[in-house]
Amino acid sequence: MAVPAVAGAQPAPPPADILPGQAPSPDQLCDSTSKIIDSVHATQPDAVTPEQIATAYDAQMAAKVPGYGLFQGQQHADLVNLINACGFAPPAA
Repeated sequence: MAVPAVAGAQPAPPPADILPGQAPSPDQLCDSTSKIIDSVHATQPDAVTPEQIATAYDAQMAAKVPGYGLFQGQQHADLVNLINACGFAPPAA
């Protein structure tokens, strides 16, 4: 999943150990996901569930990236999946 730079945040440089055309490792994906969650919590600390975080991220990106809506649905689903796969989802009540 290619995650666009977070709105309002300084874009992080790509990891030095990823060559062009090489897929990021699971650890790198989880690191990027953690940064997205942190950026969302900086503006919306009440976004807790994976769905809420992805929705808040969608709003941030739509405000900053022209045409984000064209691929927003897949980005949203990918982010929800990564939040869950990386263990960032809150425990079920």
